[in-house]
This record gives sequence, C-alpha cells and structure tokens, in this order.
Amino acid sequence: MYHEKILIVDDDKAICLTMQEELINHGYTTVDYTYSGEEAVEKVKLKNYDIVFLDIVLPGISGMKVVPIIKNISPEAKIIFMSGEVGAELIRNDLKKTTEGEKTIFLYKPFKEDEIVETLEELLKELKLNNLDQTKIIRLT
Repeated sequence: MYHEKILIVDDDKAICLTMQEELINHGYTTVDYTYSGEEAVEKVKLKNYDIVFLDIVLPGISGMKVVPIIKNISPEAKIIFMSGEVGAELIRNDLKKTTEGEKTIFLYKPFKEDEIVETLEELLKELKLNNLDQTKIIRLT
C-alpha cells in the first residue's frame, strides 16, 4: 500500500476513472480526480497532494496556467503532464519555464493502463534517489 496522495485532472471522465482504478489496483489509496483547472485548484487547497497528473488542455484555466497556482499552494507537489504527443511537443519549452527547473514528465495520450503506474513509479524512484543523495550530503557536512 502506498501513501502518496494523487490528484488526476482531465476533462475526460473515462480517463479519470481508468487512471483512478489502475492506481488503486496497484495499491495507491488516495486517488482523487477532477475535470477542470478551477476544481483542481480548489482540491489542492483542501488536500496536500504529492502527485498531480495534469492534462495540459482543460476547459477554463489551462493546465499550464494551473501549474503556478498549484505550486504556490503546494510547492512540493510533483506534476506529471498529460497530453497528446503533438500538443506536448509544441509547448515543452513553455512547460519547462513553468516548472522552474524541475524535470518535466509527460504521459502521452493515448496511453496504456500500465504506463500510468510506470510513469508514477519512475517519478517516485527518482524522488527517493534524490532524497537519499540529499541525506548523504547532509551527513557529510
């Protein structure tokens, strides 16, 4: 069982439900979803999410405009962007600016169910390694 709190933001209900089911089936216990950027901001205000799967193209506030708002509320939240490959490639540079030097992670649509968990676990593994590196640095000083 995993304790990371996950939020899925996509205007496609089927994608949200599929992702939620896949993550729960793999032991993630807190998996919420919402269909718009505005709702995502409200949810982040109420709960400190560790991971946000964020569609770039959303009704109302776009995913790109939601990122700085989420990061202002919850700076430690990690974002996994979702978009069609063409859309993601077109705005990759803008996203790098938005995420302030953090690694930009994409889950390209359409994706297979196993790619959801693989992408998340890759991010968590990297975060764990970074935390171990920081611990070593702290111990050495």
